[in-house]
Amino acid sequence: AETNKAELTKALSEETATKASAAYYNATEEKQKAYEQALTTGKTVNSKPNATQKEVTDAANAINTAKQNLGGAETNKAELTKALSEETA
Repeated sequence: AETNKAELTKALSEETATKASAAYYNATEEKQKAYEQALTTGKTVNSKPNATQKEVTDAANAINTAKQNLGGAETNKAELTKALSEETA
């Protein structure tokens, strides 16, 4: 059977949006590196003509898991906003 790369392609296509999210840029460096490594592996598997379905599925799962584990919180700007409003008072 033909190897189905749809899930891997989707996981790889979310790289730009993920890196633009607080979940990524406020994540620890270690978690960012894990996501980068999963992407690198995924790209290698995706470009491999004879990749097995297991390789493809494992690579997609690794990217999705690393993405879910990023866990950076939204940047809280309340203190900054408050300080700036007091400055003009």
